[in-house]
Amino acid sequence: MIPNNITLRQLRGFVALSEARSFRRAASNLNISQSALSTAILQLEESLDVKLFDRTTRSVELTQIGHDVLPPIRRILSDLNLTFADVRNVAMAQKGAVTVSCHYSVATRVVPDVLVEFREAHPNVTVNILDNTNKAIVHSLNTHEADIGVCAQADFDDALHFEPVLVDRYCAVVPPDHELTKITKVSWERLLQEPFVAMAQGTDVRDIMDVRLRPLGYDVRPVYEASHAVSILRMVRCGLGVSALPDLVLDTSDEKVSTLCLDEPRLTREVGILTSKYRSLSPAASAFREYLVHALQSSYDRNTIRTAAAAE
Repeated sequence: MIPNNITLRQLRGFVALSEARSFRRAASNLNISQSALSTAILQLEESLDVKLFDRTTRSVELTQIGHDVLPPIRRILSDLNLTFADVRNVAMAQKGAVTVSCHYSVATRVVPDVLVEFREAHPNVTVNILDNTNKAIVHSLNTHEADIGVCAQADFDDALHFEPVLVDRYCAVVPPDHELTKITKVSWERLLQEPFVAMAQGTDVRDIMDVRLRPLGYDVRPVYEASHAVSILRMVRCGLGVSALPDLVLDTSDEKVSTLCLDEPRLTREVGILTSKYRSLSPAASAFREYLVHALQSSYDRNTIRTAAAAE
């Protein structure tokens, strides 16, 4: 049976005395009084019901049992020191793992720059990125597969908390030589007169478009659909049609397309941070969340400048 009244102070006193072989020197090394050290050693011997030291007026020597228990006690203290150091590192966000579930556009446009900055400040934290749809992001949060989600606003269940960070505006996307490039602003009515290339149904980009436009009498009937924005941009570049995508998505590709301000109506989506209400973020995850928020806000500032310039 393990005695339940043994303390770290007693174990440290035992190791210090075994090394110093003097109560005076050991007490000085521990920065405690000789009487406090003597009491700690006596209490340890009583708890173990053994004699650990042979004491004379001139020296203090380990008994055979003392020699036997010294190595494992040193290992215990060493393991505890390492454990406490790990706990401190985790608490200071210097160690740990973070999993982020986010849209492909965020994973390709925002996250890489965040990782560069975050790694400089937190080199021992592992970050895993999952690029998902809104539904998959919600699932990864609910199943604890991910710590943080970055997605568009939706009807989330009560177990999740959404923190809006930016308003992402839909822009018209047309081939570089299209006649609409002669203007800087286009209406939905005019855009939908062209062959339209759309994100597939079930993606948040398409769902927001359908929900907002259908009550206004605009029916999106695409000639082509795709699940990824890169495919949409490539099809537009090849002249297969025009499209409409949120501004945050447009920087996910280097495809040469023209973007126009899209109004009547002005269509936007809120993008933000999704977390569990009932599961606390680790210090590392909390730190990474702050970096994400800052990066998304910076992205919003760039979007605002670009959209305003396009409307002039």
